[in-house]
Parts: sequence; structure tokens; C-alpha cells
Amino acid sequence: MMEPNFLPKNNPHHSVGAPVFVGVPPYNRPKVSLKVPTLLVVPFLLAASVGAAHHFFYSFLDGKTAVNQAVRMRNPAIILGLVGSLYVLNNEQWILRAGTAIAYLAKLLFAAAIGTAFTQLLWTSLRSEFFSLGAIDDLFDLRNSPWRLFNSEVLSNGKLAVLLVALIW
Repeated sequence: MMEPNFLPKNNPHHSVGAPVFVGVPPYNRPKVSLKVPTLLVVPFLLAASVGAAHHFFYSFLDGKTAVNQAVRMRNPAIILGLVGSLYVLNNEQWILRAGTAIAYLAKLLFAAAIGTAFTQLLWTSLRSEFFSLGAIDDLFDLRNSPWRLFNSEVLSNGKLAVLLVALIW
């Protein structure tokens, strides 16, 4: 980090006892925050954990037979919207639903981590490279519309941003 330089005491513009900064004054320095690293790491670790749970869930069920069970309920019409008192519980459907829900949660968490990385990369790119106004607009809308990828300036100057958005899509 850049340390501030003080002007010599014999400077005619120097008031007595007041430090004069050359460079970035301490009140303008960016403060180090744990918010962004937390938003990058925590969803990624959760997504990896949920992905592993999805794998172990299906590994546990591999080779087992899904059995339909008849369950008798007092009034399933209220709970399930069915007529009668016998409801057939299909285990295979519930297993597939649970597996799909776990996979979707893993994808959602990965997309959150990659979306945070994309936002940080976008702001870093905008500070260091020159983009036209249309390209800036396309870069900000890249997560919402894949059609924005057809801007040649976005493809040539924002290769890593395009890769991250492709991972989200």
C-alpha cells in the first residue's frame, strides 16, 4: 500500500504543525472490507458442499429399488386435493424432486459466487480499460441477456468477464 509523503517543513505553503500530504490522503484510501471476499468464498464453499451432498445422495441411492407405498390419511382432500382416503406415495418421484432441488441449490450458490466475481471484475476492468458507452451498457446487462455478447468490443476487451458470464448461463 502506498504510504503518504509529507512535504518538508521548510515549504512556504506549509502551515505550522499541519501535515501536508502528497499522494492519497488517509481519508481517501479504500478501506479493506471483508464483505466482498465473504460474498465470494461463502457461496462457493456452500455450493461445493451442496454439490457433494447431491453426489452422496445419489451414490447412497444407487442400486436401490424405489418402492411405492400406500399411505392412509384421514382427509387427504384437504392436504392433497384428492378424493378418498388412500394416497399412493411414489418414492421415485420424491427422490427425483429432492435431487433436482439439491442440484438447483448448488447451481444457485455457484451463480451467486460467480456473479460477485463478475461484478468485481467488471469494475476493475472499467477502471483500467477504455470502453464505449454502448459497451459499458452491454457489460452491465451481460448477466441478464446473452445477446449482449455480440458486441465486438465486449468480446475483445472483456474476455474474462464473458467467460464468467458463460459459467453463469
